[in-house]
Order: sequence, then C-alpha cells, then structure tokens
Amino acid sequence: KIRLATSFSRDEEGQLLTSVAFRPSTATFNDSTWTITPATINIKGRDISVDGLNVTHGNQYIHINGNVSPDPTSLLTLNLRDFSLDYLFESLGIDAAMLGGDASGTFYASEIYSGSPRLETPGLHVKDISYNQTVLGDAVVRSWFNTDNKAVELRADIDNDGRKSTIDGAIFATRDSLDLTFHVDRVPVGFLEHYMNAFSSDVKGYASGWARVYGNFKYIDLEGDVLADSVQLKVNFTNTTYWASDSVHIRPGRIDLKNITIHDFHGHSAMLNGWVSHTFFKEPRFEFSITGANGL
Repeated sequence: KIRLATSFSRDEEGQLLTSVAFRPSTATFNDSTWTITPATINIKGRDISVDGLNVTHGNQYIHINGNVSPDPTSLLTLNLRDFSLDYLFESLGIDAAMLGGDASGTFYASEIYSGSPRLETPGLHVKDISYNQTVLGDAVVRSWFNTDNKAVELRADIDNDGRKSTIDGAIFATRDSLDLTFHVDRVPVGFLEHYMNAFSSDVKGYASGWARVYGNFKYIDLEGDVLADSVQLKVNFTNTTYWASDSVHIRPGRIDLKNITIHDFHGHSAMLNGWVSHTFFKEPRFEFSITGANGL
C-alpha cells in the first residue's frame, strides 16, 4: 500500500536526477500497520538525500533525514521514539536472544561507501529493557557496527531501582549468532526459563553475578557464577516447585549444584547436591542427591 511518485530529469551536465516522492501511505509489518507521511528521496549518481521520511505507529515513530555520498562528512540520521525492540527482534526471527523495551534516541550512519561504514548510536534510552521477555530495568544502550567481524556490538547500562547491571557483547546477524555477557545485581531470572524449559518451568526469583550467553540462534550455551536469591522453579520430572538461595555454577553444557539448601512451599527443606548436563539445553541428563529431607 506504499504510494510513490517517481520523476526523472538531467542536470546541466547531463547527469540523471531521480526524485522519489512518498505520498501518504500505510504499510503492514508483522501484523502492525504503520503510517508513512509525505517525504522525498533525491538521487544523483552516488549522492542520495532523504528529506522527512517519517514512519509512525501509535506513539512510535521512525524519522530518517540526511545524506549518503562519497563525502565522508555526509550524515544520515534515524531518530526513534518509543520504538519497540520486541517488535524488531520478532520481525527478524531472533527468538534465541529476545531483547525488548521501548527505545528512544538517534542512530547515525556515515562513510557508507568507504568499505568501513560508521553505524552507531551513542546513547539509546530503553525503557523497561528486557531479555527473553523478562524486564531488567531502564537502560542506556551504546551500539555500533563492527565492520571487521560484521557484528552489532553493544553495551547496555541498566538501572533497576538503583541497582546497576551491564550487558556487553555482540550480535552477529550474518552468522546467526550472539555473544552477550551479563554482570547483574539482583535482576529477575525469568530470562533463563527459555533455556531451561527442557527440564523445568516457572522460573522466578533474582540473581547477582555474571553469566555469558553465546552460540548461534539455534544452539545457545551458557556459563557463569550466579548467587541465587529466592530462586524458584518447577522440576518437570517431579511436577513440584522448589526454591533456594545459594550459589550456582554454570559451565558450557553443565550446571553444578553443591550443598544447596532447597525448600518446598510447605516449609520442608533438604540438602541438594548434583548436576544437570545438556547439549545446548536439549537432551538433559541429571543426577541429584537429596540428604536431610523430612517431609520434602
């Protein structure tokens, strides 16, 4: 439903000039309808200018203005307001690393023809940034495109009621992979449920420490050392929910549990030792030793 009007002419030197005018239009992406306001794109050789290309959906908008040319000072800007990152990752089909939240800020693009284009945002403000649909807090995100490894690198500084956490790493869209490291201070652990659903569900509670999520979008692995705070989960094999507050050591393909006091929701407790092994969080195997149980 995008309506365009294109005209052609030549300048005094005979070079072709192309003008593309966007007329009021609508476009549907992933079941959402966006409105496109009148705008103009002018093309002269390798010079492209964009004037007032605005796309809106409710309170969300994307504004694109600026120039692309061999001149290294040429700059193209993309302004966002309340743009849904959930929507972006769903549209890209990157469900193994679902970053979400409402983003506002500006992306800058320059030196597009140089072979090493500069694509970056120095400070994208994301309200209720989430990972795998678990809200971690409000964030300021800096990201840039690394031309050497064709990756979008990022750093997110997160504030959750005064508690500070960070996410560092990269998303390699051309290789369908990611590598993200979390340093967190009492953040909700619900984002782990996506990786643990082969053997558990209803994952809740908080965690502090560090964790690294990496691999390609189909085969994700995890490592880290986490202090669990009132973390609860349902063990699908027993159909029972337990909770604990203790340290958990996570290595690629393995989770080790050492001398952890677990509780059920009837006031009973016991000592847990054991491990869970997995192949990219599939085909789980486990061995648990329960001691000191009384009515668990």
